[in-house]
Amino acid sequence: MRAPLLLTITFCVGCAVDPNAPGAVAQDLFSNLDFNDFACKVQRPLARRCSMLACHGVDGHAFRVYSPGKLRLDPNAMQTLQDRDGPITGAEIHANFSSARGLVWGAASVDDVPLVHKTIPAAFGGGEHVGGVVFRSPVDPDLTAIRNWLSGEKSDPCPLSQLPM
Repeated sequence: MRAPLLLTITFCVGCAVDPNAPGAVAQDLFSNLDFNDFACKVQRPLARRCSMLACHGVDGHAFRVYSPGKLRLDPNAMQTLQDRDGPITGAEIHANFSSARGLVWGAASVDDVPLVHKTIPAAFGGGEHVGGVVFRSPVDPDLTAIRNWLSGEKSDPCPLSQLPM
């Protein structure tokens, strides 16, 4: 009886999270991400700039974006062009939120998150992005919306009635 208890205690102590450890900021970034803010301010820019069928509009891609007229969450429900081109669903927005939220892990700052780092020119500190530069300027309004969402900064309130569903 003593050995399993000792093993359990050792395991739990070994899994303790050190808030000062490298990468701990990523947990803080992750905890600040707000679904409503994403749906109101980030969903549209991601759908417009990232959901091309040759890029992140592909179902098995690590960062995947569902959007009207392109990749849909339930392709079986898309029997007609009108279905495929119809408004984004709440489930699709939630899936996009989860996909974007997953990119935060391991980032030490907002500028290290691939949604920011890989989408701006190298002259502004950007990294390699196979799809090329997405935001030509570090003050692009869509990039600012993404940065604000990642930092947990809220500008204008976004009532649920204004969510794009």
